[in-house]
Amino acid sequence: MMKITQANAAAIVAIVLFWRRRKASAPALIASETSRIAGVPVVLASRRELLNLRTPWQQRAIRVACKLATGVVVNSRAVGHDMAGLESGSRRRIDVLPNCIDLDEFESKLSPGEIRRKLGLSPRSIVIGTLGNLRPEKDLETFLLAARGIVDAIPTAEFLVIGDGPAANKLKWLADDLHLSESVRFLGDRSDVPDLVAALDILVMSSYTESFPNAILEAMAMGKPVVATNVGGIPELVEEGQTGFLVPPRDPKAIAYRVLSLCRDSARRLQMGRAARERVESNFTVQDVTAKLEGIYVRSLRERFGSA
Repeated sequence: MMKITQANAAAIVAIVLFWRRRKASAPALIASETSRIAGVPVVLASRRELLNLRTPWQQRAIRVACKLATGVVVNSRAVGHDMAGLESGSRRRIDVLPNCIDLDEFESKLSPGEIRRKLGLSPRSIVIGTLGNLRPEKDLETFLLAARGIVDAIPTAEFLVIGDGPAANKLKWLADDLHLSESVRFLGDRSDVPDLVAALDILVMSSYTESFPNAILEAMAMGKPVVATNVGGIPELVEEGQTGFLVPPRDPKAIAYRVLSLCRDSARRLQMGRAARERVESNFTVQDVTAKLEGIYVRSLRERFGSA
């Protein structure tokens, strides 16, 4: 490996300062460039989100980082397609390494009935929830509009919004405007997410863009059926009609229709929940994904240096 000379160190500092001034928020770029200067033989860039939420400067920085890296690791095929759509000079080997979950840590120590009592929920009501940062791209407005339609059909339905973020106040105002203040509870950031997910009957994700959402992974690990938008990497996780339903983005009527079908069919909810848990156990555990990552490291080193 090349020794870092005074000139190399100065170049590294210049790179960091340049991209900080540009506010490009590109640690992958800084790591790629500085690693090359330092003589690191294999550099892998990691992409865990789609480009459509990034500024033009950030997208440019990401393009450069991918061009400089030996390979790119992405958490969904959707992100991989996003990377493959960059200019030809930046294309590199792309490996899909999905998000994963530790099943031992994501377990509730309380029964759903106990959790519902703690939250003041009716033991007999259907509970529908959503989980994540309350940011615009999560499109919780669509979730609330769907909730209005669901309550019109099943007045006893209850809703949990788990998470916090910049859109929180706007969403609370909308819930009031839709006369949902008695049906929807905004729980904010919580440290007892497994317990809260255990209390749900159905998880809904209404985002208009996603790479590979952990919220769905966590709900499936807890044996919950999912109704989610058919965007980004979500269809790589949710199997239509098997572990949940996929609906178009920004379509509250479609969400309400699918949620109501599950509300009225407890046997299908349980069947989908079991299938969801089995899918996570077979594809998205920490052990499986760690083994895949180790394989990527070993292959990359062998391609660089040859077989041992």
